[in-house]
Amino acid sequence: MSVLWISLFCVALFVAGTPMTLILAVWVAASSYWVVDFPLMNMGVSSIDALKNYTFLAVPLFVA
Repeated sequence: MSVLWISLFCVALFVAGTPMTLILAVWVAASSYWVVDFPLMNMGVSSIDALKNYTFLAVPLFVA
């Protein structure tokens, strides 16, 4: 599947009224899976690591 078809599908989702964050998530996941051949398991692991690191980044802001 090419990026053009994925982009057209995302444009159709936008016209249908889908929230923008969901459209971006669909586009990134679809392009990573079908175009770059990046396994979805790696995307999940990197997302969890990013959330864990963000928590440690935000803690000093609320303690002060």
